[in-house]
Amino acid sequence: MTTRIPNGTTIVKRRNRAGELACLGSRLVRLGQMLQDDQTRLGELMHLATECRFNLNLHMTAESGGDRDE
Repeated sequence: MTTRIPNGTTIVKRRNRAGELACLGSRLVRLGQMLQDDQTRLGELMHLATECRFNLNLHMTAESGGDRDE
């Protein structure tokens, strides 16, 4: 990313590779925590998955409330 300041100087900001990987790792850990939390909303999962560059495809099935032999 580059930024031009009023005096004409251009500042180039770059993340180093280790910083990018650390950031991705933090997002992946957070995604794992959110997947385990039954209070997490689907929109939140989808948003974080997108930030991790994942295509999250979820398939849902309804549980029947009938009696089951266990």
